[in-house]
Amino acid sequence: MRLFQTRFGTLALGGIIFLIISLSTRLILTITAGALAELTIGKVVLIFTVGLFYDVITFCYFAAPAALALFLLPNRWTPSWWSRGPAAAVYFITIFLLLFNACAEWLFWDEFGTRFNFVAVDYLVYTTEVIKNIRESYPFTTILVSIGVLTAGIFAATWRPFVRAFSCPTSRKARLVPLLAITLVATGALIFIDDDDFQISKNYYANELSHNGIYSLVDAFEDNVLDYDQYYLKRDPAAVFSRLRPLVLDHNARFIVPGLDIRRHITAEGAERRLNVVLIVVESLSAEFLGVYRNQAHLTPNLDALAAQSLFFDNLYATGTRTDRGLEATTLSIPPTPGRAVIKRPNNANMFTLMNQFQRRGYDTKFLYGGFGYFDNMNNYFAGNGAEIVDRAVLTGDEITFANAWGVCDEDLYRRT
Repeated sequence: MRLFQTRFGTLALGGIIFLIISLSTRLILTITAGALAELTIGKVVLIFTVGLFYDVITFCYFAAPAALALFLLPNRWTPSWWSRGPAAAVYFITIFLLLFNACAEWLFWDEFGTRFNFVAVDYLVYTTEVIKNIRESYPFTTILVSIGVLTAGIFAATWRPFVRAFSCPTSRKARLVPLLAITLVATGALIFIDDDDFQISKNYYANELSHNGIYSLVDAFEDNVLDYDQYYLKRDPAAVFSRLRPLVLDHNARFIVPGLDIRRHITAEGAERRLNVVLIVVESLSAEFLGVYRNQAHLTPNLDALAAQSLFFDNLYATGTRTDRGLEATTLSIPPTPGRAVIKRPNNANMFTLMNQFQRRGYDTKFLYGGFGYFDNMNNYFAGNGAEIVDRAVLTGDEITFANAWGVCDEDLYRRT
């Protein structure tokens, strides 16, 4: 190809590697999704066709700065080692990052069944905790070494054509054409392409497979919300409220207004009691681990015993997949909200919260957390709503008997409480 006889052959080589890695990733994820994607021959063709489209667009986005640099680089500089050396380093690092991203995509899909989304954005924001957790959960060193070896192999196999293309004297006209082509594709995609335009199926997994992980990650950065129609079930509001109002109405309550509204005035029975209240919220303790939900491993004997001796609600359902959703529901008494949890949104201070109700009655309210409370914006939210913060940063060394990436053990936190 004539392109490989110009310095833009380096970008062409990088593009081929990018497309091969993207294709391989999509193939592996498609096999992993299996029956969940409800695959047919036609759907598979669509997944890989639209996927190639996204891959090309993604490559053009990231290739545009490199194309500009190659356009501006004088011919007299490219044969020198002080120019070829940095170019080779960038080439090696790019291959490594592409392979690392492919591995990360597979692990993310295995955990969440989706391409990168707002959860991945959070992972990048809270890098320290996430990296520590990954190192504790996966053979991180082995993964990095394997990626490094594979990177070195690809680099060794393609190094000569890369250097040869980079060193080729290239006229300004020969440089201008590929620069314009890449810029036009990237600009056109930026202006005209919307993810919603390329929903190839009503099947969620099939749509995710047709996307590009890097593209999805950048899109999540720009628009860090969830599509309500995609992630939440909907019914006619009138039908919902006609069923909901009788369900929430109790003998000691009356509705404040008629219609699509469930606000109620509730008359308390008996005198108010000023008791000390400890509300314990446990992360990642799914019902499947509890003996009371027929788990046979006897992992939670004390909780199982408490369930038999207490007021136990067994018809509660999750409001989301993250801890911040549980905290949102517990402290604000609101149903799931589309996009980000209120805890992580701006202007979330001085709200009508559970803490607020206790504070109005003269209580001191504290938020105790075994990790660092800046994670998921928890400290900001609870402090903004009047709670004193006690997190890992406050605990002294002699108070901690065990800790990992997510914080101290529960026993240490209970002792401090």
